[in-house]
Amino acid sequence: DLISRLNMDSENRNHILCALSWIGDEAVVGLFSSWRKNPPSWKSTLYVPPEDYSFESGWKLTDYGTRKNLFFSECYPFEQNNVEVSGSLNILQKHEDKCKWCGTSLTTLFDFDLSDPKFSFLNIVGSRLRISTCHICACYGVIYSDIDYNGSSKWSQFNKAPEYLPDINPDEEYGFILKNYLRLSDTKRNPFYAASWFLGISGSQVGGHPKWIQDAEYPQCPKCNNHMMFLGQLECSDFEEYGEGIYYSFICKECNITATTYQQT
Repeated sequence: DLISRLNMDSENRNHILCALSWIGDEAVVGLFSSWRKNPPSWKSTLYVPPEDYSFESGWKLTDYGTRKNLFFSECYPFEQNNVEVSGSLNILQKHEDKCKWCGTSLTTLFDFDLSDPKFSFLNIVGSRLRISTCHICACYGVIYSDIDYNGSSKWSQFNKAPEYLPDINPDEEYGFILKNYLRLSDTKRNPFYAASWFLGISGSQVGGHPKWIQDAEYPQCPKCNNHMMFLGQLECSDFEEYGEGIYYSFICKECNITATTYQQT
């Protein structure tokens, strides 16, 4: 079986661990938990601890050795629209603040009207949730925002500039060149529908499992150090002319902090 092959099949060990992660049943959770306490002899052949392969399928080990999902089982995809339509979720709007790193205007990636019943799965008490980012600098590092649930979204003091940032003119506008607009569908889809990048399915969605282009990377909350829940993503090719890559958003509801990241091929 897969578990017995781990000790002898070094060539396929990475694939086996990914497969076990996706199985993710009680036996696998127990196995991953045992590796955290007693690392296997082949741990040194990996780039990450073997138990961290759980992130590839959207869950982590708790301190008690149990499974915790890092994504919501509810999932609403975005649909392409010829005209801009205001609704209970607006995206890609200009934010009132500027990026502390490059000086350009921030972007409101998501603006939720929490009174819409479709967002009840978020289990957030409030009227409005905004996720802001710098669409330029998010390509180079995690950007955190301090939020409340009445529409406030501010640049967080926990942001630490990455080693490299592009040299740009903050007086120029670097917006998206839209080819069409997106609106959130009223129809749910399977949370894993867009999880595989190789299927070529549109990844823009709220909830569900992330469509990772590179390795699974769930930011850790800078306050509590817990991994943050995946909230939604926007795939650039869905809305931008010659767009590439995906913007991801995450939330720590307990600490009132959101995070945005970006991946591309």
